[in-house]
Amino acid sequence: MRQFLARTLTILTLAAVAACGARPTAAPTPTETSAATATQAPAEATATSAPTEAPTDAAPAPTLPPTATNAPTQAPLLTPPADPCAPDVALAPDLTLAYTGPRSDGQGASIYVVRADATGLAEFVQGARAASWSPNGQRLAFLTETGDAANPYLLHFIWDDGSNEVTAALSGPINLAAGLRWSPNGAYVLLNGGQGVFVANTDNGQVVNVASDLPNAAGGVWSPDSARLAFHAPLNVDLNNEYRVYTALPDGSDRVSVAAETLNDFVQAWRPDGQRLLVRSGADGGGPQQIYSVSLDGAERERLTGDQSYADPLAWSPNGQKLAYLAYQLKLDSQGNITGQTQWLTVADANGANPRTLQQLALGYGEAGLSAPAWSPNGRYLAFLRGIPDGRPDLMVADVCTEAVTQAASSVDENFSWRAGAPLAAVVPIVAAPPATPAPATDAATQLAWTPDGATLAAVTAAGARFYDPATGSERTLLPASDACCALAALDAQYFASVTPGGTGVTVYDWQTQQVIFSIADQPAEQFQTVAISPDGTRLATGERFQVRLFELPGGAPITTFQTADVADSYVVSLGFTPDGGALVSVTQWEGIVQVWDVDALTVRRTFRIPTVTYFTLTPGGRQLAADYNSPGFELWEPATGVRLGRHPAIIGAGGPRYTAFSADSRRVAVWGFVSELGRTLAVWDVPNDRQLQALALDNSSGSPNDWLSAAFSPDGTRLAASDKSGLIYLYDTANWTEAAHWAVPGSQAQP
Repeated sequence: MRQFLARTLTILTLAAVAACGARPTAAPTPTETSAATATQAPAEATATSAPTEAPTDAAPAPTLPPTATNAPTQAPLLTPPADPCAPDVALAPDLTLAYTGPRSDGQGASIYVVRADATGLAEFVQGARAASWSPNGQRLAFLTETGDAANPYLLHFIWDDGSNEVTAALSGPINLAAGLRWSPNGAYVLLNGGQGVFVANTDNGQVVNVASDLPNAAGGVWSPDSARLAFHAPLNVDLNNEYRVYTALPDGSDRVSVAAETLNDFVQAWRPDGQRLLVRSGADGGGPQQIYSVSLDGAERERLTGDQSYADPLAWSPNGQKLAYLAYQLKLDSQGNITGQTQWLTVADANGANPRTLQQLALGYGEAGLSAPAWSPNGRYLAFLRGIPDGRPDLMVADVCTEAVTQAASSVDENFSWRAGAPLAAVVPIVAAPPATPAPATDAATQLAWTPDGATLAAVTAAGARFYDPATGSERTLLPASDACCALAALDAQYFASVTPGGTGVTVYDWQTQQVIFSIADQPAEQFQTVAISPDGTRLATGERFQVRLFELPGGAPITTFQTADVADSYVVSLGFTPDGGALVSVTQWEGIVQVWDVDALTVRRTFRIPTVTYFTLTPGGRQLAADYNSPGFELWEPATGVRLGRHPAIIGAGGPRYTAFSADSRRVAVWGFVSELGRTLAVWDVPNDRQLQALALDNSSGSPNDWLSAAFSPDGTRLAASDKSGLIYLYDTANWTEAAHWAVPGSQAQP
């Protein structure tokens, strides 16, 4: 696991502030100024300007909050240079970014600031998220969570020293990924929510929904002069398509529809001269799309690029000379299943010509990639997020002149924002919200497993791995939780194998003596996915990226390494020794490559591929393989022969391997993680006959939601162990499905 950068509250390098206007020293509301003398916003950009006569499709105009009194300026503090690659343009170390990351005390999120060369990292606002700097860099907008379902977020505006706070309560959900968008004159901030497009007055905090009569409206962006905003909404609300772009005044009046004949139009940005809009058209998803420059009435439509997919938002550079975007193309197999995608972070001329790729990634299915880029105020740099396999993404900065890329920060949650102007003189830590009160500590069994003799039931809990006598429910021993324990990967009569969080190591314990007998640590992230122990307890197999390794037990001496099929990210996610211990079955995720290894001859016996790319679960002893949870039911394959045994469409299997437990003979399967007419249900099925044998429901009459967490058949198939969220562990007699016993995990809600 990557370690988060040290959260020391450092002081950023002192620097002279370029002609920004004096910092207020008393209570009156501060004034945002430009490098020149501050001027009032033009009449058409103020709340008191008289709107033009609304067209027939205009909505009734809501009352706009009073005009801001902080004399907002019309332009950012620094005018974008005509040539951002000129020698006198500020380099990345002089620019600052804000982003959301994990709070240093572990209780929620915080806003951090960092220079674009990764120096000067500091935790700025504790308990806040969705940072956004004003155009001149003097004020910061952010959100805090209230815990109130009716008003889930509070919007804050502060000066960069934390003074003169203004707040606004927000009703309804907010699209955090879309961020907060300042008007160029600093008077308003726009937020996209699930119930409209909201405009907040940065002076007094009053908020108006400018698209309250348009369901699913979103995508709001400001015109360069702050006089209007543009957003999109569907004409066909029932099907949520036929999106059209609208422009309006900041109070929602004078709304004009931008004509289009395309399937959908999703607005991206205004051109810096205010004369045209950047629009993404086509189906919203993985299909081919096109990018257009559109006149404000829709009469002129110039295609810039297209026929691939694009991540919102695309953006013209601050001086209007360049276009930046993230394009992607889905990768499909011969059956039409999505196997991954290729991404291109691209810079082109403003008309889409001369595209140049700054970053290209080939991703497997489900892998984290890049985010859409954002221009620095001087137009020289692009900031974007780059996903990593083992956690939160990195914040990256690309120099569009040299194409050099720098990692500015790691463990970023969301919402990065450039700050215009000179660096902050100092970072004054601010507590926007106190640490959240942690929920009362409760425990439960998240994983269950039987020893091969059926004499012991293991239960993984927050306190560690507990080993119970199933006849009495008494705890025999506790293997305490630690950094290396206890994510159950394999269990036998003597050994307990745990995979370290993040897949960076494997530790094997003698669970009765609690002694570590073998460990591998500090490997690459997600290296280890699964572990298997041979029936006689003399061999350990580890499923890794591109390989399977065999070790001797108890000493851990390496035996061999089997190289698996090298296709994309070939992670071995399922392993199982055959009952005689002579063969080992491995399955790779996404690619569906199944290989059977001879562990005596150290050779491969069979390799085949299941064509449907999905999840897989090996039944005990590697006899069968359940596949294709993405469709109703699942398929069963026989690894020994590579033959598809059949399909079982009636059996609920959509939960995946975490919610599936097979009996030792593979004839019965328990499935949970779904809702039936009985509520949260654990269902047991007769696999060969697609017949449900029993549905076990939980009592939710107390009003506290409960759910099944795990289940496991005893080796002889006579008992089914199951655990729930309240902390109870149950034993059922599989002959008649009556409850034979139950007991509570210590420290759980169910404990008396």
